[in-house]
Amino acid sequence: MTDTTNAQPDDSFTAHEIGNDLTGGQLGDLQILRRLGRGGMADVYLATQVSLERQVAIKILRASLANDNNYVERFRREARAAAKLSHPNIVQVYDVGRSEGRYFISQEFIDGRNLREQIDREGPLSLQQGLAVMMGVASALDAACEQGITHRDIKPENIMLSNKGDVKVADFGLARIANPDFQSDLTQVGLTLGTPLYMSPEQVQGKPVDVRSDLYSLGVTMFHVLTGRPPFEGETPLAIAVRHLHEEPPRISGLRMDDHIPGWIDEVVARLMAKDPKKRFDTPARLVEYLQKKVAESGGQESLGTLPVRLAATKTLQSVMSAEPTSTARRLLWLAAIVLPVLGLAAGIVSARHRSDVADLLSTEAATVEPQESVQRQFFEAMRINTPAAWQAVWVSFPAADSTENKIYAAKARIQLARLYDQQGSPESAQRVAREVMNDPDLPPHLTAVAMAQCENALRGMGKHDEAAQLGDSLNRKWKELSPEGQGLFRLAVPRGVLDRLDL
Repeated sequence: MTDTTNAQPDDSFTAHEIGNDLTGGQLGDLQILRRLGRGGMADVYLATQVSLERQVAIKILRASLANDNNYVERFRREARAAAKLSHPNIVQVYDVGRSEGRYFISQEFIDGRNLREQIDREGPLSLQQGLAVMMGVASALDAACEQGITHRDIKPENIMLSNKGDVKVADFGLARIANPDFQSDLTQVGLTLGTPLYMSPEQVQGKPVDVRSDLYSLGVTMFHVLTGRPPFEGETPLAIAVRHLHEEPPRISGLRMDDHIPGWIDEVVARLMAKDPKKRFDTPARLVEYLQKKVAESGGQESLGTLPVRLAATKTLQSVMSAEPTSTARRLLWLAAIVLPVLGLAAGIVSARHRSDVADLLSTEAATVEPQESVQRQFFEAMRINTPAAWQAVWVSFPAADSTENKIYAAKARIQLARLYDQQGSPESAQRVAREVMNDPDLPPHLTAVAMAQCENALRGMGKHDEAAQLGDSLNRKWKELSPEGQGLFRLAVPRGVLDRLDL
């Protein structure tokens, strides 16, 4: 642990501290560049580690808490827990220090955004993206479990998605290290540490927790990332906690607009969220093994698409494999062979793979997508591949004029194509495709409204804010015309960030 307590204060650092922003200051070897965010206990900054010429993220315990032994202990405990872990799906801690009375943690800087930010911006993840996140987080929890560590605060905000497509678990601030001699408990009477939206029933009740509690929180997180919202919401933390204790979550497959979540995904999430810890998976390793089995039964790599394995991920796995093989290592090797093609998170989540408009290539490319026996299966195939050609193949293979069902799926496919264009940095194409749905008077009103929301988002991406505002006003009027069921379907299909902006 670095300690530079006796170092002389930096004048510029003191000046910035007056405004509660330490940008421009220095902590030992760390030159602070800018603030990245603020948490309940600490501020997070981007900094340069001068001696190694690398960028790092540093968490600095707020000055108002530095004299509180409970908070200092919790801050140090996070560092101890994370420092024990070295895993490609866990944010790496480099150093823990105290400088001029300030406690800080220096850690790996993840250039990307957290899962909550991703959902708010882009809406629910696709099935393959969600599966990749679940595999990554489960692998991280498995590594922590082998070290006797329980995270205790798994939630979308603590899962990072890098611009390279990596999944990283962050913030072990509530972590508990299994140690019979460790008696201190920071949980005060009437206060349970954790985030109520994602807490397990036993955590809500203040009971002892183990890795199965983390698995419950992972189940809640997966529900959120696949539907766009947590399974249980309420006006107060207590109301949410009570629902975790007594209510069963709805099935994900019944809430997705596309209705094509396999039944085994419902079963996995339901098992993760079982009220009784004994009915959940025993360990993250068991979850990984079960997912491997179900993916294999679904056709293995072929059923998950053919996105190329990223070289960086392969090298990471090779470095893990260089040591004596462990159970985790063997599972990661399996992941490399079967699931890493899914980690085109860089393609579908944060980084755009294609920046050019490929609309002129769609007609010929759609013909190369393998035809399916029904429009439903063609739509599912498009979800699996998630390319412009695959989405166009839905209405090319099953013309909308042939049946009402085809027409509905064609509209859904166009909405998904518009969303994909938006993700790929082509808002012009996104708004053009969304307008095709908007201008069809024979579609259900909620689909028209979803297309309007997608078009509004694309117009903002094009810098056409006045036109976007006008469309937003029209969408507000359209919203009021929807039935309660239609409003519910609309909310499930539209990113929360868009809902908040339009005040819907």
